[in-house]
Amino acid sequence: MNNIISHPKTPKEEIVKRVSRLQNEMTSENIDGVMILQQADKFYFSGTVQNGVIFIPVDGTPIFMVRKSLERAQEESELDNIVPFKSYSQIPGIIKEHGFTSLSKIGLELDVMPVAIFRKLEGTFSGTEIIDASKSIRKIRMVKSEYEIKTMKKAGKILKGAMEEVPNLLAEGKSEIELAAETEIILRKKGHQGIIRMRKWNQECFYGLILSGESGAISNYMDAPLGGMGPCPAAPRGASPKKIKKKEPIIIDMVSAYNGYVVDCTRTFYIGELDQKLLKALDLSLQIQEAVIQEFKSNVNLREIYDMAQKMASDAGFGDYFMGFGNSKVRFLGHGVGLELDELPVIAEGFDFTLEENMTVAIEPKFLFPKVGAVGVENTWASKKGRPEKITEMEDVLIK
Repeated sequence: MNNIISHPKTPKEEIVKRVSRLQNEMTSENIDGVMILQQADKFYFSGTVQNGVIFIPVDGTPIFMVRKSLERAQEESELDNIVPFKSYSQIPGIIKEHGFTSLSKIGLELDVMPVAIFRKLEGTFSGTEIIDASKSIRKIRMVKSEYEIKTMKKAGKILKGAMEEVPNLLAEGKSEIELAAETEIILRKKGHQGIIRMRKWNQECFYGLILSGESGAISNYMDAPLGGMGPCPAAPRGASPKKIKKKEPIIIDMVSAYNGYVVDCTRTFYIGELDQKLLKALDLSLQIQEAVIQEFKSNVNLREIYDMAQKMASDAGFGDYFMGFGNSKVRFLGHGVGLELDELPVIAEGFDFTLEENMTVAIEPKFLFPKVGAVGVENTWASKKGRPEKITEMEDVLIK
C-alpha cells in the first residue's frame, strides 16, 4: 500500500499483551474464543477499524477476517493472520482452516451488538453456546499501558493548545456556535482526529460543549451534567445561536482525541466580572478536585470518593446544585476515558469499586444554577500508587 501520509501505528507488543490478557480471561471463564466486531474493541485488539471480525481463540493466534479494506487492514494492523471474507456464513470455515475445530462456547460483545447481527452469528454457530464477553473486554481496557497514557497525553496537548486560545476568542455578542467553530478549528489543526466514540446506546458527542449563561443549566437526553440547547431539536446538545454576554459564566467542556484515545477537560471563563456566588462555586469545584485527587490512588473505593465530594458540596451550601439540580442531577463525579468517552470505572453513587493503577478517569466537579449557568472544572487523570498523573496538563483557571 502506498501511504500518502505517515499514520501512527499501534506497536505489535501492545497488541500481543492485550490479546494475552483477554485469553487469560477466557481461560478463567472457560470460553473457547471471542469474536470482536465493535469499532473501539476492534481497534484495541488490532490497531485498525477496517470492516471485519477478529476471532481471538483461548489459545493460539487471532484471525482478523476483513471485508473492507483488506489492504488497509494489513498495512495498519500488526496482527499476523489477516484474511479476506465476504459473509458471516464463511466465518466457521475460516476458523476451522486455522486449526480451531472445537468451539463449544464463544463470547460476543452483547452489550453493543445489534440483534440482527447477533442472530446471524447465532445461526452460523448453531450448537455453540454464546455468552457475553463485553465485561471481560471492558475490564481489560480499564487498565492502560504506558503507551496508551502517552497517546492520551498527546490528545491532552491538542486540547491545551485550543483551551489556551479561548481567552483571545471571547467577545460579547459572539454566538456560542461561532466560538465553538473557532475552537474546533484550532483543535483540528493541532491534530484532533474528529471522531469521538461512545459505547452507551444513543449517546453522542461532537467535540464538546460551549455554553454561556443560562445555556449551561439546560439539561437534555445525555447522561451528563451539562447539556445546552444545541443548534436544533435534531441535535439538542452543545452550542446554540445564543449570544455571549458579559458577567455570565462561559463553561467549555471539550473532548480531544488522538489515534483513537480521548481525554476530557472543562474550564470556566467569563468576560468582565462574575457574581460572587458563582465565583464561590467555581472555587469549591477546585477544592473538591484537589480533595479527590489526594485520595485518587490504587486501592481506594470510588464510592467513598463520590460520597466525600457530595459532602463537601453540601457542607458548603451548594449540594442542591452539585452535578445538576432537580431531576436533571446526575449521580456521578467522574467517568473512565480511553478509546471511548464513557469507559469504566466511574466515580458514582453506590459504585463500590477498588481503583487500580493506570486507570484513566475524567473527574468533573461542576455546579449548575437554574436560569443562571454552570461553573466547574474537569481534568483527565491516570491513577498511580501515589498522587495521580494529570493528563490534561494546563492551568485550571485560564482567565479570571
